[in-house]
Amino acid sequence: MLILAGGPSTDVKFIRRILDDDENIDVRVVAQKRYGGFYVIPASARWETERFDAFVMIGFPRWGIRPDLKRFLKEKLLRPKKSLLFIDGDNLRLTDLQFLQPVLPFKIDLTPARLSQVYLELTSAGEQEDILRVTNNMESNINLWQDLPPVDTYLRNFSPLPGTKVLAEINPGRSKLPPNARFKKPLILLRNLDGQKSIALLFENVWRWDLMMWGVGKNDEVLNKFLSRSIRWLSTRVENKPVQLRTDKQIYRSGEEVVFLGQVYDKAFKPVDGADFRVTVRSKKDTVNLLLENAGNGNYQGKFRIQIPGAYTYRGTARLNRLLLGEAKGKFSAGEFQIEFLQTRMNQKLLRELSQSTSGKYYNPDQVSQIEKNIRIPSRELSSETEYNLWNFWFILGLIVLLFTIEWSIRRRKGLL
Repeated sequence: MLILAGGPSTDVKFIRRILDDDENIDVRVVAQKRYGGFYVIPASARWETERFDAFVMIGFPRWGIRPDLKRFLKEKLLRPKKSLLFIDGDNLRLTDLQFLQPVLPFKIDLTPARLSQVYLELTSAGEQEDILRVTNNMESNINLWQDLPPVDTYLRNFSPLPGTKVLAEINPGRSKLPPNARFKKPLILLRNLDGQKSIALLFENVWRWDLMMWGVGKNDEVLNKFLSRSIRWLSTRVENKPVQLRTDKQIYRSGEEVVFLGQVYDKAFKPVDGADFRVTVRSKKDTVNLLLENAGNGNYQGKFRIQIPGAYTYRGTARLNRLLLGEAKGKFSAGEFQIEFLQTRMNQKLLRELSQSTSGKYYNPDQVSQIEKNIRIPSRELSSETEYNLWNFWFILGLIVLLFTIEWSIRRRKGLL
């Protein structure tokens, strides 16, 4: 994961620390310098040539985007439709930010705006969103978000684009703003459209949700869980569905056992246990229904023995409390039973008996190099002799006569005769 920052900041430090705590995330930090160049963490990272699953932008861009950085973002972020977590910052260069409009969940407005300290409140969509869920109790979850310290935001007219969910917005009353609908500006946006995911935090000083919470006898649980779930959701490939199902292989033999392997996730791609996961297997002659067993951590397993060779299709559905979580389907095939495939492992005992009964010797695969040394083949010399009569080959005789004629001509010309 690559963090692009407008410069060193407290937000960069706190967010990087949270991401570094996850052993599954490898983080690179590239922060702009005022007069060009970058601060890179770690310093040895060759980030220009690396491949990233997701990007985090914190107060970026602040000093403009150089042509080489634009090319990098086109090739690594925009064209492959990678995911983005965007966090607002101080002195943002909005004109340069327009270059990234295709990946942002809001429409950029260049109108100047003042900085205000505001409190947020969850929208109805945010109350239902798994990414914002700190606890399973909805009322307790809402209270945890309301207890967060204020953040700083520019009161810009950034409007959500179609397909974007507004998860949190400004609470004008607590923020000492006029009780007007136009001040209920979006603060947390989420979008998953056309194969690209993005989350936008339209405020800065996120670090307050960590440091200031400890000062009032609480902790950083909200920020940690929110960022962890956001990164997990962004890093998960779009084609990954909440319900997945596959077989342990694609081709079987009649009488062989098929193992079904399923996974179930919620909207935040957190594993779901306790689901009712059923699979229907169909062939031309038969239909079988299976109930997969929960193996823990969102994994489900089931077995089915093939009785008839042929082509098979399967469809799985997962439900939790009668609510459909998703479906998955696939296919496999089974061939006729063949006795030579019944036991494919090496029968070492039989091979040793065969070698002894035929006065031979048994070798393990790691002893192959000894075969040449142990095989003694007596040496023999073979010779053959063939005679050719030159007068039986007229072209050779003609060549000899020609050479003698040339020699005679040369001697005569030089007066040697």
